Amino acid sequence: MCSDLRPACTAREAAEQFLCSIDSFNTFRAYRIAILRTVEWVENHGPADTYGTNRLLASVTPEEIGQAMVSLWSAARSSTWNARRAAVLCWLSWCRERGWTVPTVPADLSRVKPSPEPVTVTVTVLSRVAIESLTAREAIHLREKTLWWMIYETCARPRELLQADIEHLDLVERSCRVQSRRSGNGSGRLVEATVHWGPMTDQFLPRLLRDRTQGPVFVTHRRPRAGKFVGCGDLCPHTGLARLSYDQARYLLDSVTAVDGLGTGWRLHHLRDSGLAHLAASGIDVDELMSKARHSRPGQLRRYVMPSESKLMEL
Repeated sequence: MCSDLRPACTAREAAEQFLCSIDSFNTFRAYRIAILRTVEWVENHGPADTYGTNRLLASVTPEEIGQAMVSLWSAARSSTWNARRAAVLCWLSWCRERGWTVPTVPADLSRVKPSPEPVTVTVTVLSRVAIESLTAREAIHLREKTLWWMIYETCARPRELLQADIEHLDLVERSCRVQSRRSGNGSGRLVEATVHWGPMTDQFLPRLLRDRTQGPVFVTHRRPRAGKFVGCGDLCPHTGLARLSYDQARYLLDSVTAVDGLGTGWRLHHLRDSGLAHLAASGIDVDELMSKARHSRPGQLRRYVMPSESKLMEL
């Protein structure tokens, strides 16, 4: 920003000449804050006979530079610390290239590696009363009532239940074998698990199945249109109806719960999250909750409950 560079005598003159050499306004503005505040600190905290703007740059020690930086920015965010440190380093390096006697930045004042921002995962918890009220509507089909209660009571992932076949059910034990890709299992292969439902699912499921003994548990109300390919495993051998897809199931729930147009209603995973949150609130043991949620890491339970650190260590 200026070309008249003279041999510097004081720290302030050296700072002003360096700032004048910067062409970028944004860089000038950022560096100006760091460098002038550092200069101001060493001017006011040096030996008694060096106070003020006449403080010689050659008289500034590395310890003073370090003390200034720690005093000014040790409590700042890592990005701020790194930016201020880089500005001071650039200034002192520029002065050194001109043959001036300058201090160094202490080696122990290194660049700080930014710590990862904590990821906060929030869940939407629906009240059981709201779920009961929804499924009590006469306009809601038996299929939807069964699916929604099954997600809530088993705490299974919606896609797992939609992929379940009647052969996977055990009506006596109130259980269903499901397959999913668990994050963290290292292989990416399907993992089989058994989920258990409660009295509400038990009330609706037999009525939904009627005399069907094979094929998808949840099917559409219409047969696939002519020419549409559907895998044999996704067709009911008794009725010829196709497996209910995730997108169809998602739309059905959203359409009856939306408050401000499509896309503003409940999500299928809200039912799973609500089931787990209600279990956590009931005082269920952390081990049981871990088994029910089937998460790969105990820390993931914090979205439903905050167990003690000692208990997490046990897991």
